[in-house]
Amino acid sequence: MRIKVVFQILVLSASSLQLLNGATTKRKPGASPYTPAYQSHLRSCKSFTDLVQLVEAAQKNLQSLHAAIPDNNTSSEARKPHLTHRAKLWISKIYKHLPRATKHCRLPRPLDSILEEQVNVSYKGLTHPKGDSYVQVARAGLRKHFTGNVSDSCHSSKRDKKKCVMALAEVLLVMAFRGGEAGSREGEAQTIPEAEVLGLLLEILRLGRLEKHRTKHPHRKDLRKSIGVPAAGLKKTIVAEVDTSAVLREVPATFLSVTFRPRVIQHGWMTFNTSSPVLRVMLRALSPALFRMGGSSANFVTYDPTVQEPSFPPSDALGDGPAGQLPSDDPTEHPRMGTHFHNSVKNFTISAGDWTQLLDFIEAVGMQLLLDLNQFYRDEDGGWDPSNALLIMKDVAARGAHVMWQLGNEPNAYYNHYNFSISGQQAAQDFARLQRKLESHFPLEQDRVLVGPDVMKPRNSPQQGASSPVHGLLASPGLASDSMEYLREFLQHLKIKLTAVSWHQYYLNADKADVEDFLSPDTLDRLVWQTASVAAIRDELAPDTPIWLTESGAATGSNNPGGTTAFVRGGAPGFTDAFVGGFLWMDKLGVAAREGVDIVARQTLYNGNLAMFDEDLFPNPDYWLSVLYKRLVGGRVLDLSLSHAPSTTRLYAHCQKNFTRDYTPGSVVVFGMNLANETTEVYFSDDLALSKIFEYLLQAPDGDLHSRYVLLNGWQLEMTSEGFLPDLQPISVSPGYLRLPPTSMGFWVLPDAHAQACM
Repeated sequence: MRIKVVFQILVLSASSLQLLNGATTKRKPGASPYTPAYQSHLRSCKSFTDLVQLVEAAQKNLQSLHAAIPDNNTSSEARKPHLTHRAKLWISKIYKHLPRATKHCRLPRPLDSILEEQVNVSYKGLTHPKGDSYVQVARAGLRKHFTGNVSDSCHSSKRDKKKCVMALAEVLLVMAFRGGEAGSREGEAQTIPEAEVLGLLLEILRLGRLEKHRTKHPHRKDLRKSIGVPAAGLKKTIVAEVDTSAVLREVPATFLSVTFRPRVIQHGWMTFNTSSPVLRVMLRALSPALFRMGGSSANFVTYDPTVQEPSFPPSDALGDGPAGQLPSDDPTEHPRMGTHFHNSVKNFTISAGDWTQLLDFIEAVGMQLLLDLNQFYRDEDGGWDPSNALLIMKDVAARGAHVMWQLGNEPNAYYNHYNFSISGQQAAQDFARLQRKLESHFPLEQDRVLVGPDVMKPRNSPQQGASSPVHGLLASPGLASDSMEYLREFLQHLKIKLTAVSWHQYYLNADKADVEDFLSPDTLDRLVWQTASVAAIRDELAPDTPIWLTESGAATGSNNPGGTTAFVRGGAPGFTDAFVGGFLWMDKLGVAAREGVDIVARQTLYNGNLAMFDEDLFPNPDYWLSVLYKRLVGGRVLDLSLSHAPSTTRLYAHCQKNFTRDYTPGSVVVFGMNLANETTEVYFSDDLALSKIFEYLLQAPDGDLHSRYVLLNGWQLEMTSEGFLPDLQPISVSPGYLRLPPTSMGFWVLPDAHAQACM
């Protein structure tokens, strides 16, 4: 950057301080060109006043940063890089506004003439005659305005500090114009080294006697005390760069969605009271979203429109009883449904009353139903029998409801669980038949949304290649041994266009998972290559079709047929329903949006160790994380990169959601986590470094990662006694950088990012 350009900023800074604050520097009579008429001229120019406000913001920001830099017994020299980095950003930002001010605010006299009258300094070339540094030259200029010791004069009063800053800026301008213009005339294009320019700006800060001690943040001190986390040493200083000029990709408002198990209705809705005001408040906070009713039990559902009353809870919470008798598991009574079934799954019926209750509830909370139809209804030729599904379609059409459709659940694993297989080719034919039935009932394409085939996650990374059957999944005629092989076979034979290609993903097996697995970057990185595996097949066989994760969680339940309790409840108690599970959930939201997934449906909303809230409607930590995501994170994904970051620091950037009344166009939200046991600091570059920051920091009470509670900025989150959500208020933290305590998560809103991609 040429020195002339850089120092134009500083003279405007000096002028702005004079005009707004009324501070004047004593000079000889007639020496000052700043007459009342001249001042009035500048005040009337909006471009100039806008620039003045920017300069004032820069001054305050630099002072704030200097005050907030941790002491840690480090020398002032060690702290200078932080100020230097910020100074560069302010110079760049102010420079962008200079052309407008120069064009709209006509100066009555040449700028260098004004400056020479302001400060009587004669300077030739770029080398000081005495060989002094530029800082020494600036100090010499200051002595023309103050008697005695320069530093003492600058420190004496607030007024003198402003005079000191103005005078120093004026000296620098004289150096720039007298030396730079001379060099330019001679064709030498001379410039003052950037390091000297920054050193000069830092000298302004030093002479301004900025606070040497770090500004105390009571909330942070109290927070460490409340959670019992020691003040750990700084692990790493990282620079985060966000490309705010372009949108990486965009996800729909329903990106974060939820799942619901049909077995809840099977057991009389349990405590899921759809009329509960508390339940409705909790669900509205997650809308808009898809409400996927599916899973293993979806293939055991029969719809009976002749029964109008909804189900009642059976006498035994997990068994049969006279109030809710369930159909028999005897396959002789259901010849269309295979031959062997998992002993924890029972065939059951959903009544018209249940169906009405479900649709009314979903509409009331602002969600849309994604319904998983029973694929185990087979005709004599082995194809899918749509007779029961047609009863549902007829009812949906009569009600004018909006439903999205699926068929089956994890078909590549049918043989493993039920000793009953449907090949990928046959599944493609089933979907084609379903599509024809939808076309006959729903004339509008928006009512014929069809998603599939809901295969399981890839088991091997692309580097490992295809594998032999695992976990008891045996190959049989027409059955692929791997989920990706099954997906490929399905798409190769599919004759219709799906709305989305769907799959399921869990990171861990609940029976084997430990806390280290939940904090391991290797665990989190699995989603990257797994998504890439699905996308590669999609790109080849169904290009441009969106990818949906229609069932996704941290850890699966036990697949041991003898372990019915784990299978029914799913997940790992103390992990997937606790604070530590949030790391996997938050990272999944960040990675999925960045890597090409358009919907992520959380398994599950209710009932089980994977649930967002339990049978008593007690919210687990992931619920609060999801509410914050819904409130803050918009659909536009930005490219964020970290320089020299440990793998335990994971951050993502989006445009902020246009939701709150104080939303600012161009604002950015960053979210992510620190998995390490040491504090990490992340510094922003470019315009993000200049924005104020609103922080939503999530931590575990007393540092207990197995806790089912979560602290937001030190306050424990829970529903109010009246059944409403608590205030989820942020705190304002020092601009320019994030301080991530050990094993913490957070959202950070930067309202002054001015991101072009977010306008």
